[in-house]
Amino acid sequence: MGNRGMEELIPLVNKLQDAFSSIGQSCHLDLPQIAVVGGQSAGKSSVLENFVGRAASAKLLPDLNENAEITGPSAAERNGDIG
Repeated sequence: MGNRGMEELIPLVNKLQDAFSSIGQSCHLDLPQIAVVGGQSAGKSSVLENFVGRAASAKLLPDLNENAEITGPSAAERNGDIG
């Protein structure tokens, strides 16, 4: 039981992106973005499911070790892709 408007919007956006891609053009859509951060079993999926009104699909990003220390430049920075 999801949000009907959202259920109809997702395929429409996908078709629009496919149409632009087929003619070699990019399609920039200013869509909302959200990040939910928290420890294991903290309820992140439940927050997303309640926010969008449907069950969360597969993970988009792998879990990160909460104790991991992030240091040094990213791969993109090392390759000169970003400054």
